Amino acid sequence: MELDALDRIAARAFDGYLVRKDLVRQFSKQFPVPTYVVEFMLGRYCASIDEAEIQEGLEIVQRQLALPPGQIWTIGPGGMDEYPGLFRIEVNSGPGSHVKVLNRPAPAPFMESVRYAEQNLYARGRDLVGDRDPRSYEFTVQLRVFDASKSGHQTGVGVLVALCSSLLQKSIRGGLVLVGGIKEPPAKRSWRRHNSRQGLTFPPRSDYDQR
Repeated sequence: MELDALDRIAARAFDGYLVRKDLVRQFSKQFPVPTYVVEFMLGRYCASIDEAEIQEGLEIVQRQLALPPGQIWTIGPGGMDEYPGLFRIEVNSGPGSHVKVLNRPAPAPFMESVRYAEQNLYARGRDLVGDRDPRSYEFTVQLRVFDASKSGHQTGVGVLVALCSSLLQKSIRGGLVLVGGIKEPPAKRSWRRHNSRQGLTFPPRSDYDQR
């Protein structure tokens, strides 16, 4: 794409703020994700007129837009102290028996979202993942931040879907960005047990048994 003298003057004046429009159109067609996600990613990695920098940024954008199983885009609604934010939740699963958050330090609102998602996965496992027993798997969860908002507040729906996607090894439908929190599932008993290793409180497994 050729730039004339006026374009170059404008580019120098707004260095780091200009993104080629043809890139937005190209990636909107190539990846079935919302346009604002494409615009955000291109603005973060390709806001340049240097062709080498643009190509390097495009490689990063391509890797991040093609999400494998266990990964999901989600938007947190924000709160009193922060604006809504775009996040990517990444979950991996393997043999084990607990959920581990990799973020250090892990934001307390995100920990709450993970805890509620874990509880709902155990309580509704048969409906969500069929015959697979989520309690016999270990999950690692990581929150990737793409905005000034960092808390991961009210992202429980995204966490729950990412857990299921990782367990089933099925990618999420292209273009899906989840929004919403999730509540603690109803327990058959009022008491709770405490997992001291993780600092999580949730109903005992017998409360969730479907058998």
